[in-house]
Amino acid sequence: MLDTIGDLPDGVIGVRARGVVSAEDYTGVLVPLAEKAIAEHGSVRCLFVIGPERVHFTSGAWFQDAKLGMSRLRAWTKVAVVADSRVVDVGARVTGWVFPGRMKVFAPDQEAAAREWVAD
Repeated sequence: MLDTIGDLPDGVIGVRARGVVSAEDYTGVLVPLAEKAIAEHGSVRCLFVIGPERVHFTSGAWFQDAKLGMSRLRAWTKVAVVADSRVVDVGARVTGWVFPGRMKVFAPDQEAAAREWVAD
């Protein structure tokens, strides 16, 4: 499931992943947020918080994640990922080479720093 994170500055979108994240979560929550940000600001700055409990992303969710990122690749100017997972950390760093914007991974106890970084 993806829940919208409120209390973010104008131009920053945020979601919190918990439980099982499906393709429908992406198309119903994250895609509309990103499209709105692009329409209003020409770019997307995103705070993506995973957990704190264990989160499972379905294969459809991974596909939608790649599809969303690649469809408007240059629009994603900053992504802050908050996660307590070595797999997520390594994955974000590996995909970072293809990502033209800036991406940074934060530990769960650094969510406030992630919010500040993505908003700056």
